[in-house]
Amino acid sequence: LAAAAASACGKQGRQEMEESTFATPQAAALYKAAAGGEMDRARQLLAAGENINAHHARELTLLEIAMLAGQRQAFDNLLALGADPAHLGQARDTPMHLAAKLEDPYWLRAMLARGAPTEVRNRL
Repeated sequence: LAAAAASACGKQGRQEMEESTFATPQAAALYKAAAGGEMDRARQLLAAGENINAHHARELTLLEIAMLAGQRQAFDNLLALGADPAHLGQARDTPMHLAAKLEDPYWLRAMLARGAPTEVRNRL
């Protein structure tokens, strides 16, 4: 995860994400809808079965992809759609752990403002 964060540092603020970033076309569509503020489209994808907390390329969740890309709108909309900042799944860390490691405090502050738990454990 740290390697993914380091490699993405130069990519922060990019508007477009490569399709290979996502595990499925539906995940890419969900991210794109959230990033573009198309909340009705995002809700349709969720209703059709897309998992907002699923891990994608390099074991990252959509929230983590948004943080590494510097995409605040995507991040905020994913949280509003129900993405879980404490989701561990198969990864070593949660989005909360990644946010605590990143230089920009926006991500962690936003999750805490939405009531994310502070006693989140990782696999270690």
